Amino acid sequence: MRFFYVKTNTLKKIKLPIGELKLFPDYMEINFTEGTHIDEEVLFQLVSEKIKYYKENPIPVVILRKSSADKYSINPTLFVEHKEFFEAHAKWVAVVASDDSGFENLEYLKQLTNVPGYGFTNYHKVLELLKKENKLL
Repeated sequence: MRFFYVKTNTLKKIKLPIGELKLFPDYMEINFTEGTHIDEEVLFQLVSEKIKYYKENPIPVVILRKSSADKYSINPTLFVEHKEFFEAHAKWVAVVASDDSGFENLEYLKQLTNVPGYGFTNYHKVLELLKKENKLL
């Protein structure tokens, strides 16, 4: 699958050992490094970067998984232990993957928190969701 999308103005790109963050005016995009395990330390690192630019306001989070070979894992107990934390900082989470196999970790989020989660195989669907949301604001 190819990712075709129109980029809005990026506020900042941040390279971290866990991957790259792209901060846009209305949302944050994450592209994890192959093999990243998301634990409490990684979660707090991501939220720390988020707070620097978006303060305490919850924002949409987009996670890119560009091919089915891209793997990352998450400790599902994070969703239980830090439920309020996720809900305070993530307005919603969208995973963009090359196929449905990229949505497994999203299911934990949807089952264990009140954060809406979306799975897309096309980045344009994320942009449509963002556009729709911004019209409502």
